[in-house]
Order: sequence, then structure tokens, then C-alpha cells
Amino acid sequence: MVLLNLNFFSDPDENSEWHLYGQRLSTRFFIISLIIAFLILILYASTYSVTKTITINKPSIDVYFTLQDKYSQTLTCPCSSTTNEYSQFISFQPTLHPVCHSDFITDDWTNYLKASTGSTSYNDFRASNIGFFPTMLSFCQLSLKTINNEILIFNSTKYITKSVQEIDLFNSQTQQLISNMKQTTVNLFQLSISMLRQTVWGNALFNTGSYTYTPDPTINYDYNSTINPHDLNLIFASGSYHPSNDTTCSCKINPTTCNQLSEVSYINGTISISSPVLGYYLGCYPSESMFFSSFECFFDQTCIQTIYNIIHSKNPFNATAMQSNSTRYNVTTSVQDIIDDLMVEEWNNETSFQFYYKQCNPYLCSYSYDIKGDISYIFAITFGLIGGLTTILVTIIPFIVLMIRRWRQKRKIGINQSMINQDIQTTTIGQKLKISILTFNLFKNRNKRSEEQLQQQRFSTRFFLIITLITLITLVFYVSFENITHTIIKNNPTIIEFNKLYQEYPNTIQCPCQTYSITYEQIITFQPHLHSVCSSTFVNENSEWPIIDYPPTMPKNIYGQLDYSARKDDFRQIGSPFFQLLNSFCKLSNKTMNAELTTFNSSRFITLNLVAFEQFETQINQIIDQFIKNTARSFINSLFFVENMTAANMFFSSFQSDSLFSSASPLYEYNYDPDSLYQYIYDRVDQIYNSNETGIDCDCQSTSWCIQQAIVYDLDTITQLFSPPGIFVGCYLVEAVLQSDLRCFFDIDCLQQLINSLSLVNISVSDIILNSTASHYQEKSSLLEIVSNLMVEKWNNQTFYDNYFNICQPSVCTATYVSQGNIVYIITTTIGLIGGLTKVYKFVVPIFIMIIIHVIIPFIRNKCGMNNNEEILENGCMNSSIVAFALIGIVIINSINAARLYYDNSDDESLYTRLFAIKRLVYKNKGTTDRCTEIVKGRNYLGGDMVMDREGQLQSPAACAALCEVYLYCIYWTFDTVDGRCYLKDKSVQTLTKTTTYSGSCTPNT
Repeated sequence: MVLLNLNFFSDPDENSEWHLYGQRLSTRFFIISLIIAFLILILYASTYSVTKTITINKPSIDVYFTLQDKYSQTLTCPCSSTTNEYSQFISFQPTLHPVCHSDFITDDWTNYLKASTGSTSYNDFRASNIGFFPTMLSFCQLSLKTINNEILIFNSTKYITKSVQEIDLFNSQTQQLISNMKQTTVNLFQLSISMLRQTVWGNALFNTGSYTYTPDPTINYDYNSTINPHDLNLIFASGSYHPSNDTTCSCKINPTTCNQLSEVSYINGTISISSPVLGYYLGCYPSESMFFSSFECFFDQTCIQTIYNIIHSKNPFNATAMQSNSTRYNVTTSVQDIIDDLMVEEWNNETSFQFYYKQCNPYLCSYSYDIKGDISYIFAITFGLIGGLTTILVTIIPFIVLMIRRWRQKRKIGINQSMINQDIQTTTIGQKLKISILTFNLFKNRNKRSEEQLQQQRFSTRFFLIITLITLITLVFYVSFENITHTIIKNNPTIIEFNKLYQEYPNTIQCPCQTYSITYEQIITFQPHLHSVCSSTFVNENSEWPIIDYPPTMPKNIYGQLDYSARKDDFRQIGSPFFQLLNSFCKLSNKTMNAELTTFNSSRFITLNLVAFEQFETQINQIIDQFIKNTARSFINSLFFVENMTAANMFFSSFQSDSLFSSASPLYEYNYDPDSLYQYIYDRVDQIYNSNETGIDCDCQSTSWCIQQAIVYDLDTITQLFSPPGIFVGCYLVEAVLQSDLRCFFDIDCLQQLINSLSLVNISVSDIILNSTASHYQEKSSLLEIVSNLMVEKWNNQTFYDNYFNICQPSVCTATYVSQGNIVYIITTTIGLIGGLTKVYKFVVPIFIMIIIHVIIPFIRNKCGMNNNEEILENGCMNSSIVAFALIGIVIINSINAARLYYDNSDDESLYTRLFAIKRLVYKNKGTTDRCTEIVKGRNYLGGDMVMDREGQLQSPAACAALCEVYLYCIYWTFDTVDGRCYLKDKSVQTLTKTTTYSGSCTPNT
């Protein structure tokens, strides 16, 4: 029963049964509508994804790991310390080859070999082993120093991270950093050694194992005369070795590979004992034979015992063989391979994410996740919008119910509707609208029913509606032009879908990679093409060019020594090493590129988010360009460094290109062979070169870059046959080759003359000439220019964006864009805000109006000493702001005074006079016949009620009388002051007395 009588729309001015029923219907309709709206809002909020962000202060590493497992895509932990040295979380404990801590690198082993007795064969390993292991010790120390220096530099490098790196990414990045450091260290070490080796044999630096010297046969040595020592020049001849019993190699032609297996020997009179030393070789240069050798014998205790059995030493020492299980290398691995790896057995590097996390020290961690049906969001969105919806429903439902009820009543009555419409056709809409506006009241109060209070409530209503309308318009405009961020989500996008999204939203698209660390070799390839000379017959080791030399038929003395002297500018003297250096530069360039490419390919391209094709190409091209420049710069700098060190140390070339090696006159009288004496008393004179281009003499003591045109001499070393253009000789052959060019090898006539002058046979010029169109270098480009670019014609690099996309493989792409709100957003936002604002306005507006009427206006009247509103305005005794409030108050008061005439229900003697004025005021566009002129207080007509299309609340008996005139058949009316109802009657069944009613009769229409 309580539910049936529930009334949310009770109105003290409308309490008749007809109105109460309508109010109860409105209440039920309102409850049903509110429940439906509530359910729709809950359903909408339940299906909408909400992003929730959680923040945790000072998380421990265990908390971080837990969060990382659950929210890896959104977890962010800003670091307190964003830059941390690698040494804080990366450590190295490298161990070297066992030779570095073996008995053989000690002084005891060296002294043992030095103190051996008896004679040895020319091939005895002691000839170089005395210096072999001290050199190995130097390499151990150099390797360790190099490693420690690189680790020191590496450790001082900063690892910059704004936030804690995900552990997989951290491990990937640190392993890449470590790998790059290792490879870079090894490459630099190898390059330096390769440059040194090339400088040694390329410049034919003097060594007794590779060259021998004898007095110049053209000089008559008279040791009793006073010959200038500078005129007693020596000449040098290349040494030779026997790799096998039936082969012989020359140190000039094969300076790096001319080696033979050594032996340990003992010769004492008729006793001769020897045994090979496994893996140990002797050769032209001790360094080259050392690199070619291995530690095979020194891992074999039997081999070492054989050495002990043969050598008789005054300083006995029992060295222990190295253990083969203590190294990762094979016992037959060459020394070069071991040194190329910096002699490192294990780097023993470790990374610690815990230490990194401790250094990073995140002060908070925040993560977000999407959730549907979040109870807090459901409550927020539901109750945020329900207020506005309630306001709208409360406003429109009573009106809708009233319209429906009246429509249904009209269908039930059987009166002549056309007559009623004809009677009211000129007054219905305008008059009803005006009455509705003037009587509309949102602030009704059952306890405040005086005319002044009612009018104050109605004016508050109008003011409330005005500011609400202004607020609504403002909100609509604001929300309409407000920038709203929208998010587009694409799961498992294809490359086409990604490109489309990127074209539309290039600045906001985010596609997190599933694999964010990609090696360069997966997305970049290189196929470098070297200068055509590197693939020509000129550098082919099996061709005639790398073995150009004086023929074996050249004159020799009875001791087999050279009986001729070569000129410093003779091309035959430098021909073999010239082409070998070309071959070496090609190999060294290729080796450098391969080593650097190995490092480069193992490096990683790290992208947390997929990048677009254009950005990918730009980044990769920058990386490639920087890589090429750094590689070429590092190569040429290393080459210059070695050459400058050679010149600074004034190393002597066996070609006598930098200086003349001369014997000196004896200073004392000796009773032994003077030839032996002159071999150990010598001097040197710097060579002087004259450049045809400058015409200025150049002293090798001043600069090692002196050059002079090379000349092919006849075998008599006097007659000039041909001067190959672009080929020079100089202080050191390496510098001379670098300043030379290859123009002659592009010119068929020049090349033919060179072949003829060197007496080379079975060579077709057309088959070997270089093709100038196949090179982007000029024919006269110096070899220095070519070598400075690693002798590369084209790098032929390619990038593969498709590979990158497939490896990155984003599982989702999101893009955001900002736009103005659509109609749904505008409506929902406005409704959500207006509901709360109207509640505030309903509370504030009546107070504001009351303050104006009861405080401000009396204050102004007292201030100005005037009682008339017009006087206040005319005299303007207050400032403009107060006048503004006065205007508002005066408007309110004048409205109230004017309404008193209209709504006056008093029964004084002027009531009838005012009646006609009121009727004309209300129905000023409707002519009146003045049928209803009677108003009697306390009379109540019962029965004869008419069904009206204007049924509703009125404010005075006069208005009720005026309304009766409108209806053709209305002859009686009754107005009840309690509920404000006007009852029109076409007859009177009974007349009663009632203090709260006014009634009147009208003259019937004729």
C-alpha cells in the first residue's frame, strides 16, 4: 500500500485527487525510468575497459620481480640514480694461457739454455728460444695490460637508465656491451700486431736471420789505407730456409712463411746428437717463426725430457710440462691463434642485476592494467550521470504524464471538440504559455504560501533557470571544444596495418616489440667489393709479380756471395715486396673488415617499440655510415702509428733505402782476420731522394716520406730501361708504396713496357690490365687514398625492414589521437556535470534572492534616504556595482507588486473593478463579453464539473472567473484557495458554504 501511494512529485498547490493520482503515476514512471537508466549505466560501465594505475613506494627487488612478472608491459620504476658505472654491476676475472705462469718464462729456463755446453747445429732451437719465452712473457704482460686498460675504460663508462631496465633487456644489453668490449679489444690488438708485422717484413728491416751482408764488391778494400768509412759500403743478400728436404725459400720472397722445424742438438768432437723439437720453428724473422710455432713440445713431458737428455747445462733446471687439460686450446694451436685471442683462457665476466637494482635505487614503481567491471568505476560513472538523469526525468516525466492523461480524457468525452477549438483558437497557445511561465515554481514550500513568498519562489525559479541555461550552454560549448584523447588498439598487426596506422598517427603510435634486442646481422648484410687490384694477377701469390727479383744468374764470388750492388731506385730491388705489400694491404683490409663486421654483426639493434620504415632506414644508415668511417679511420691511424714508430726508432732497412750501411777503418792493430773486424765496426749515412715533382732533395733523417721515381735497370744495374709512372721508391718501402699509384696498371702501353723491361714471359697484357671503369677511384689516386678507405670500392650493404618487423613481432599496437568530443561524449559529460550544479543552484539561488530583497535593497534605501525605487535609480547615490544589485532587487520587487494585482484574492470593494483589468491583462488578445462578473467569498458550487483542456492550478479567483468566460457552456465556477484548483461548471446541483473557496456565476451565452 505504501508503494502504491508513493509520491515524489507532491505539490502543496495541487492536492486534488486528480492531481494526486497524476503525481503517483509520475512517481511510478520515474522509478521505472530511473531503474532502467541505472541498469543501462551499470551495463555500460561494466563492459567499458578502465585503466587503473597503482604506485608502490620504495619497492624491494623481490617486489619488483613480482610486478615484472605480472605487469611487464606497463611497469615503470624511475631510478634515483640514472647514471651508474659498469663496474658497479659487471666484473671481470680474466685468466691467461698456462704458458703465462709456466716454468718456461722464468729466468731459470733462460739461464738453463744459456749455460749449455758443447756446440750446436745451425738449426738448434736455442738459437731463438732464449728470446722466445721472454717474448711470450712480454705478450702475456701486454695482453694483461691491454685487457686491464680496456676493462678500466669499460668500467668507467656510464650505464644510463631513466627507469629500471627489465631483467631480460638488462642482460641482453650488458652481454652486448661485454661482447663488444671483448671483440673491440681483440681487434685492436690483432690490428696493431698485423701492422707491426707488415712493417717489419714490408720494409725489410734488418735481421741476421733474414739478411746477410758483405763488403761492396765494387770497392777495393785496402785496410792499410785511409779510406773514408762512408765509402766502405756493405751489400745485403736475402737469407734462405728449408721447409722440407727438397724445398728452399727466400726471406725476400717469402718473409712470413719461410720457416723450418727446429731441433735440439749436441756436438762435441765426433759426438753428434739431435732430435726435433715438436711445433717449434726457425725462420727469417723470430717474430714470424714464433707466430708459426706452437707449444706442442712444452705440453709433452717426454719431449722436454729429450731436451734434458741432449743439453748439458751448467745451470740445471727441471721444468715441468704444461697440462693440456688446463687450456681450452689444442696443444698444436699456433702461437698466433693464441695471441690473436689475447692469450685469454676465460674472461670470467659476471653481471649482477641485484647490484644494478641497488645502484638504480627506484624510489617508486607504478604499473597500470585494464579492467572491465571495476566496481569503483561503475559507481563513479553511474552516480556521476544519475544525478543529471534524475534532474531531467524529474522535469519531463510529470509533463509527459499530464499530456498523456489529458489526451486520454479528450478521447473519452463526447462534446463538440470543434466548437471548443473554435472558441479558444486565438488564445490557447499564447495564453497557456504565458500562464505556465508566470506560474512556474521549482521552489514550492507548503509552509510559505503568501503571495509575496510565492512570487519570490517563482522569481527564484526564473533566475535558477537562467543561470542553469547559461551553465548548460557554457558546458556544451566547453565540452564541444575540449580536446579528448582517444586510443586505437590493433592486436597482432601486419606490416601493412602498422604502416597504415603510422601514416595516420605517426607521433603517438606505440608497438612494443616482443623481441627488442636484434643482432645487426639479422637486418643488415654487407658484401664489400675491394679494388680490382686485390683480385688481379698482380697480387696472386702464384704469379710472377710477387717474386720479381734479380735472376739467380747474377754474378757471385767464390764464396757464393753477391758480386753486384743494387741501386736504391731500382724497381727490381723492391719489385717483390712492392706487390707483396699490395697483397698484404688487400688481405689486411679484408681482415680488418671481417673482424669489424664480426663485431658489428654481433652488436644489437635495441628497440623497445617498433619503428617505422623511414625512421628505421635513417637510424640504420647512420649506424652503417659511422661504422664505415670508424673502421677506415682506425685502420689508417694504426698504420701511421707503426710507420712513425719505425722511423722514430731509425730501424735499418736491408734494402738500404733509408741509409747506407758502411764498414769503418780499424782503430787498433789486431792479429786476427780483419774481415771479421770490419763486420762489427760500421756506420750509416742517410739516403737522399730527389722528387721529380718538387725538384728538392729530401733527407730520410728529416722525414721517412721521401720518395723518388722508380726505374727498371738492366741487369748491369747501370742502363735505365723504363721508368714506370706513379711507382716510387723511398726511405721505407711502405711509405713509398702508399705514395705510389696504379696508373701504369690501367694503361696497356705502360704495362707492356714494364713487362718487357722486366723480361717477364708468357704474360698477355690484355688479360691482366686493370679496368678503370670498374673503380670509382681515379687512375692517379694514390694507394694512401685507396688504403685509407680500406681499398673498398663498394660496401654493398642492404637493410631488411621486413626481417626487423618479423623479429620485433609486436603483439599489439596502440595509437592515440586528440579530437573534440562527439555527441555522445558531450551529452554524457554535460548530464554528469549539470546534475550536481543544479543541486548547488537550487540551494544557492533562493538564498541569493532573499539576500537581495531583504538585505541589499533595504540597505540601499537607508543609504540613500529614499523609499521609491525610481528615485534610487535616478539619483544614483551608490556606485555602479551596488546599483547593479539594486536593479536586480527593483526588478524583483516590481514583479511582485505587479503580480499582486493579478493574483489578488481579497474581497474588497474594488475587486470587481480589478477583475476586468486582470482579464484583459491575461487575455489581452481575446475579446471579452464580461459574462463572469460575480465573485463571492465562502460559496462553493457542487456538481456540474466540466472536462477542461486547460485543467490545472491557478493563483486567484479572478483568474478562475476569466477562465470560465473562455468556455462556451461554463456558467458557474469555484476556486479553492487550498489547492489552487479552478472548477468550471455547466450547472449547479448544490450550493454550500466553505471558507476556503470563492465562486461566481456567469451570464449564459446566447
